[in-house]
Order: sequence, then C-alpha cells, then structure tokens
Amino acid sequence: MYFVEDNASDTIENSSFHGETEPASFSWTYEEIKEVHKRWWQLRDNAVEIFLTNGRTLLLAFDNTKVRNDVYHNILTNNLPNLLEYGNITALTHLWCTGQITNFEYLTHLNKHAGRSFNDLMQYPVFPFILSDYISETLDLNDPSVYRNLVKPIAVQSKEKEDRYVDTYKYLEEEYRKGAREDDPMPPVQPYHYGSHYSNSGTVLHFLVRLPPFTKMFLAYQDQSFDIPDRTFHSTNTTWRLSSYESMTDVKELIPEFFYLPDFLVNREGFDFGVRQNGDRVNHVNLPPWARNDPRLFILIHRQALESDHVSQTICHWIDLVFGYKQKGKASVQAINVFHPATYFGMDVSAVEDPVQRRALETMIKTYGQTPRQLFHTAHVSRPGSRLIMEGELPAAMGLLVQFAFRETREHTKEIIYPSPLPWIKGLKWGEYVGSPSAPDPVVCFSQPHGERFGSLQALPTKAICGLSRKFCLLMIYSKEQGVRSMHSTDIQWSAILSWGYADNILRLKSKQSEPPVNFIQSSQFHQVTSCAWVPDSCQLFTGSKSGVITAYMNRFTSSTPSEIEMESQVHLYGHTAEITSLFVCKPYSIMISVSKDGTCIIWDLN
Repeated sequence: MYFVEDNASDTIENSSFHGETEPASFSWTYEEIKEVHKRWWQLRDNAVEIFLTNGRTLLLAFDNTKVRNDVYHNILTNNLPNLLEYGNITALTHLWCTGQITNFEYLTHLNKHAGRSFNDLMQYPVFPFILSDYISETLDLNDPSVYRNLVKPIAVQSKEKEDRYVDTYKYLEEEYRKGAREDDPMPPVQPYHYGSHYSNSGTVLHFLVRLPPFTKMFLAYQDQSFDIPDRTFHSTNTTWRLSSYESMTDVKELIPEFFYLPDFLVNREGFDFGVRQNGDRVNHVNLPPWARNDPRLFILIHRQALESDHVSQTICHWIDLVFGYKQKGKASVQAINVFHPATYFGMDVSAVEDPVQRRALETMIKTYGQTPRQLFHTAHVSRPGSRLIMEGELPAAMGLLVQFAFRETREHTKEIIYPSPLPWIKGLKWGEYVGSPSAPDPVVCFSQPHGERFGSLQALPTKAICGLSRKFCLLMIYSKEQGVRSMHSTDIQWSAILSWGYADNILRLKSKQSEPPVNFIQSSQFHQVTSCAWVPDSCQLFTGSKSGVITAYMNRFTSSTPSEIEMESQVHLYGHTAEITSLFVCKPYSIMISVSKDGTCIIWDLN
C-alpha cells in the first residue's frame, strides 16, 4: 500500500507540529499489518490506526468518514497473513480474571479498545492514580491505607470536596432548567461536576515535558515557553495533592509511563525550567522518600503497587468510572463523575450549524480532553483474591463436614513469606525467574549426552529451550494468534536450521528432518560468515563476517521453492573494523547488537 502526498514538496518546507518532518510519502507491505482499528481524530469519525509487526503504529486521518471506510475495507479485503482478530472484550476480561494477564496489560487493552492511542495527545491512554502516600520513608503494599480510593473519582478523595462538586452540579442543573436567554451567546449546557478533565493534551505534555519530542510539542502548545516553574511537573507528592484534594480544577489521572518509563522523570537534556517561589530550581522530578531518589526504583515499586492484591480486587470500580456504566447516565451523577458534555466520546462537532459556536466547541474540546468510548454497561467483575477458594463459596448442601474438611486442608498450604527485595518496602514480590527466592529450586527434567559442544541455548516462546551447535542458527516463523484467547500461546508454523562455515561460502538451510540441507545464500569470499541472527516476525536474517561487515537479508516465506523461503533484498551495514563474533536480536525493543573483535559493540535499530 502506498501513501503519496499531493503537495509533497511543500510539506518539506513547513516543518510539522512534532518538530521533525515525517516523510511525505511512505509504503508498507500487507504482510506487515498486524491490527487495523477505526479511530476518531479531532472529534470526527475519520481516522484509522494501523499496527505493524515491527512495533510501529500509524494513525491516518482522512477528509471524511466515507473515505476512511473505503480505505479501511480495502485494507481488510486483502490477504493479511499477520492480522490479529481483535474484538472480543469478554475473552479479554476472562484472561484478566483468571490471572493470565496483568492489571497493566488489561488496562492497556481497554484503552486500545476505547479508542485511546499513543499517536493522539487528545486521546492518550489513561491510567489511575494508585497510591496516596508520597511522603513516607517506608511503604507497606499490603496496607490498604497507602492506596487511593478507586471507588471514587480522583477529585473526590475527601468528603468535603465531594459536597462542593455536588453543589456545582445542582447550580448548573438549575441554570440549564431555566433555559437560554436571548442575549446569551453561549446557551447553558447540561450540568456537570467538573469543568476540566482527567486526561487531555495539556496533561500529557505536562507529565512528559522533560522527554523529547514531547518537549517541542509542549513549547508549541505554550507559545514557545515553558510553564511557570511552580506549575511545572516537579513533584509526585504535589501532583497527588493537587489532583486529590487541594485544587478544584485539577482532576488529572496518570499516564502509562508512570508504570514503565523512568526516563520521563529525569531532566537528561538539562532544560532550564526556572526557579520556584521557594527558591528551588526545577530539575528532575522530586520522588517520594520511599523511592530513595531513584526513578527506576520508583517505577518498579509503583508497578508492583498496580499489580498488588488490593488493586487487583478494587480496580474494577475505577474501570466502571472511566470505561464502564458509571461513565454516563444516572450512575455517573450518583458517582460524582459527570464531565463537561463536550468531552464525551462521539460528540460530533460537524453537526453544530452556527460557525461561532462550532469553533468555540472545537477549541474547548481540544483543550478539555475526551472521555474514552464506553466499553461496559453493567458493573465490571472483580478479580478474585490470591486464594481462589474463599470462605462460604462452597454450596450449603455440601454440609458442615465438607466445609470443615476444606478448612482443614486450606490451613496447611500456608503461603511462605519471602523477605522483600527492598527491606523498606513490605509486600514487594520477587520476579519469576530461575533462581528467584520465591521460585522452587531448579530441577533437572531432561538430560541427554550430546556429541557436539553447544554454541548457544535459545528460549522459544513455546516455553521450550533449543540447544544449537556453533555455526548453527535457528530460523522460525510463528503462526499468528487468532483472537485474544491465544495471547499467551504460540505455535511454530515453520522452522529450519541455517548452517555456515563451509569452504564454498554457502549458507545452507535444513527445514525437513528427512532431507539434506539445501543451498540458501551464496556469500562473497570477502564477507566470510562468522555469525548469524534471525528476526522471526519480519523474516530478517543478519550475518556477521570476518571483515567486520554485517549483511541484512530481507526474506519472504513462500511455498514455491524447496527451502520454502526466498531472499528478496540485501543491504550491508558498516561500523566494525574486525571480525564479528556475535549478533543478538532483541525483538521487544526492535534492536540488534553486534559484537566485534575490534572491542566494540553496536546497537542497530531493526526498524
């Protein structure tokens, strides 16, 4: 598929809002498409978001809904071998309830289903404030008092503020009942509790101001200057205090970066944000004492707080407020959760006839923010606690004896408590890895003498481990998951062993146990192969050579050749001056690392 801009030459001159200019024309293959979603852009139902196998996403906005629908259907009618079926929220909720996906993964999926996108600051993914304690030296994640109340919106964590918002609503309700006066340029709107919103472009840029390219976007948003130092994001505790009880207009929730990205808390670029009224210079974000001034530690503890038993059992209430039945209607009024009517999903600006009102509404919504699309119309289920069989869950007919028998057996399997990885944080869990204090001791489950020395061990997503001789590389293509149910299971569609180091400089491929290897790639005598690496999703093969040159081969899966795979193109990568000893691919970050005898290692971007 090709996208070519009509006035490509003009585009280069006008640098875009994001600072760097995007190429005016680009193309990608249908094989690369993993997901396609209809999206709203600037409050119009006219966009499509495309997720590619290499981890990139594209948000494309069109002139109108009809053009978008045509493009959307044209894409889907083609053969898309890597397309994920992605529509079943019930299956997703079941995976979460049974503990197969984490709270973080579940909230990320809900944001995606509700039309939120990292490509759109107006509809950026929204995550909840989790903790309420940002001042203690120590933290106990098993203590419910350190958490925010997830049943209530962030702005009404205290009773006194609750009353003030209810009064606001009542007053606006009266005004709305009276109706419009003739001389009123903006007639009264339906009543609401909050005139601002928990997520909008200003909020996102406020949090990400230290992190390029968001810094440039922030400056464009603020007339090329940083905010007043006291208003700049400078402290997690201040942000919590303002959102939860000090300010009547600040009702911010968090963004996903608070749970995975320490970099946005650090002023690595040395931006001058000025000096606050108390004389402190705004630099790195001030973290809670329990984070020991370490952004990475803060993110790790914060993420574990999100995954704690307490949050797992109460996050359903927050989902009700943001994505569920308390988002609209009577339930939202009772929950003190009504925002300005212009912020609700599906508010179509083009339906407003008066141009002045339309422009006012457009500006309002661009700055106010947008409520996500409603996903649930009844109360969201709670996730059961870590002990799945609770008291009283057994049918009464089973009798007292059985109840006692269950109680007896349950007493014996007491959970062993392991010391926390950080002595000042109670309730932290160790990770799941071999040798983890909370994992059982490793046992030998398979042993077999092998004729050759192993060159490498490779962990496969099928949970198996493959041992390979030196000068061997495993090539694999995974069959694509159909739908959510198989998010955690992967099948291998095709595999082969690539071998090198022959006198004729040919790389050979063996894909069938019973047949001899077939010649795959003839490498030149100047680039004698010393190492190989394979990227499964994008069918890329990298070879390192004695001369220090790396060659990247783009391949295509096909049934017309004996090897079932054919090479389409190749490109040389220069950077090392001596023999390449190893190549390693890290798919989640789309990078490859090459190591050479010249004493250097280089990180390459696979995209």
